[in-house]
Amino acid sequence: MRTFTTFLLGLLLASIGSAQTTKPAGGTGTGDIDGVTAVAPVTGGGASGTVSIGVDTAVLATQADLLALRDTTTKGYVYAPISAGDSNIVFEVRRSGCTIREIRAIRTGGTSASINAKKNSSDLLTSNYATTTSMASAGTLQNNTLAVGDLVYVTVRGIVGTVTEIFIQFTIEEPQR
Repeated sequence: MRTFTTFLLGLLLASIGSAQTTKPAGGTGTGDIDGVTAVAPVTGGGASGTVSIGVDTAVLATQADLLALRDTTTKGYVYAPISAGDSNIVFEVRRSGCTIREIRAIRTGGTSASINAKKNSSDLLTSNYATTTSMASAGTLQNNTLAVGDLVYVTVRGIVGTVTEIFIQFTIEEPQR
């Protein structure tokens, strides 16, 4: 039995080495082997059998696909105590190619508090955001592509009532390392 199995393995390997593959429509013809089918008679002498090798090309990623992958991280800041006109640095950008994808905020206490975020001296939100007592998106972003050394601030533009704290969260997309 061992000789027969060795013979089949040798025949299969020899067939794989000389097998011609046909690329599927729109495919590249390269990929993971997803199946090997032997059609009789592969046993015995002669070359009357065939070996078909299926190649799965649907899951291949290009180098550009892999380079475009990005990590998402969040940075949060709790603003307390609060006064209108306050502006504090939340973080300094340490990697190139980062983009702020969303700013979310929630307010505790008071009737309202309007905020904006800044990259250096440029507003990140197209208009000031009137915070609520539920976590929510702070609005449409602008100037949100970051460079190494940029400083990201939170600025309180106005307060009504006794606001005890504001939590601001930045969702940042970074290139993979």
